[in-house]
Amino acid sequence: MTNDILLLYIILGALQGFLEWLPISSSAQVTILGAFLGLKIVESLEFAFFLHIASGFAALFYLRNNVREIIFNDTIHNLNSRLAKLSIATLISFLIALPVDHFLMDFLENLDLNSVMCIIGILLIVTGILMMKGGGKALKEEPTFHDLIVAGILQGFSILPGISRSGITFSALLIMGVKEDKALIWSYLMGIPAVIAAGFYNFLRISFNVSIICIVSSALMAFVFGILSIDTMLRLSRKMNYEHLTISLGILYIILFIFSLLFQH
Repeated sequence: MTNDILLLYIILGALQGFLEWLPISSSAQVTILGAFLGLKIVESLEFAFFLHIASGFAALFYLRNNVREIIFNDTIHNLNSRLAKLSIATLISFLIALPVDHFLMDFLENLDLNSVMCIIGILLIVTGILMMKGGGKALKEEPTFHDLIVAGILQGFSILPGISRSGITFSALLIMGVKEDKALIWSYLMGIPAVIAAGFYNFLRISFNVSIICIVSSALMAFVFGILSIDTMLRLSRKMNYEHLTISLGILYIILFIFSLLFQH
């Protein structure tokens, strides 16, 4: 193993960790960077999803007090409890994500990098538009059962690279009237079981050889930068319009796709 290969996986881990909790689709950015650096599209996507394990544990560590309070103070038998709402919304996400993921891998096998960039660009713009629509007046201190079911359904489709999981769930909760800071925290709480499960699932099916040193180094970077990402988002959530960044990134990918077509001819 060369130092260049190890550096590649360190970069991928840092990028995944920091971008996972920003609404710009970490799996999309890691997939594209990995492909540019020599990995196949499916290989890059598989590794991006594997790194979700570290991102999930980073969120679990950062939000440990919130998680502890929900687990030990609530009961799952009461549908209005936070534990019941969170559990059911997460289960719905899994039921939607599994068939979407199966379709996704078969679909990507037949695409080149330029086509993937175009698709991701369109999905990023859609996510950004949804976030803009969610910027109205927020009233609720806590999402209702119905709010989290809707967010859970949308989270299931975030398995598609380019649809930001945190962006689409955060936007959905904002649209339904949840206060911005509460919507952000609930988006992260919903994401913990989702991203950890996605990580373990993809770890079991990684189809290419990766050394233990690369795996550990990349996962460690994803964990550390995941904590930094959550802290940054919570601090800046009232100061930045992340939907503008999401849309701009989508437009950039579409421009790159158009240029690639022009240069091919």
